[in-house]
Amino acid sequence: PTLTIESVPFSPWRDAELTPAVDFQATAADGVNFVLTDGGYSISVARFPLPTGEDHRGVLEFDISGIPSDATIGSARLEIEVNTRTFSGSSYPILDFHGFAGNGELDVSDATVPFNLVGRSDPITGLDVVGIDLSTDYIESLLGSATHLGLLAYQYTDGRQMSFATSEASSSSEPPTLILEYVTEIMGDVDLSGQVDDDDLSLLLANWNQAAGWGQGDLTRDNIVNDDDLSLLLANWGAGGPPAPQAVPEPATFVLLTAGALGLMRRRRS
Repeated sequence: PTLTIESVPFSPWRDAELTPAVDFQATAADGVNFVLTDGGYSISVARFPLPTGEDHRGVLEFDISGIPSDATIGSARLEIEVNTRTFSGSSYPILDFHGFAGNGELDVSDATVPFNLVGRSDPITGLDVVGIDLSTDYIESLLGSATHLGLLAYQYTDGRQMSFATSEASSSSEPPTLILEYVTEIMGDVDLSGQVDDDDLSLLLANWNQAAGWGQGDLTRDNIVNDDDLSLLLANWGAGGPPAPQAVPEPATFVLLTAGALGLMRRRRS
């Protein structure tokens, strides 16, 4: 028998899948005065025109206190299971999600927080799990200052309604899930030395256009070393280094040096 050991590239990226600490529906029959409903199996999000002006909103809060305050969020995605929706012709419900600093408690005032768009769904055409990309910058801004990420679900399409399963729904339904990818190492510190410097740039260039992991320069987790990774490294050049002045090239000079290095590599491989 032959024992084969495959080396798996190290990756400092971490994944977190969070379900709501609280989720509830807030309904204003007159479009103004909201009443909280908690404990149901679904949350309705709807907005109807005057004269009724009825408004249904959803509120979700996710505990993010376990994410380090110095983390860089690489991606953030909310997944919800749609169980009803209305449409007319090509007009379908579209959900907006507005972010706020939550506290993990039921509070009807969360339904009227100032709008702060952090994500918008595509038109919801079917009954299935829908994914919505959220602002990574906004979530990062809450780390260390708020215990919960609050999301207010608002119906973007006038006259349309949809609903999605809650965390209290049956086991056959998917609860709302916040999926985060984050890293606590310095973005650009390829060799994990604690700072972004020439050694990191050399590793990245040595693996240019190659399938690789973090230790070879793939900072964006797309399994290839390319311009996106180089841009991240340059954006964080010198991070983690000593505070004393260093012989770091000016940005324009540094870009020229990098371009020259890439040109040399291309000639060598041609």
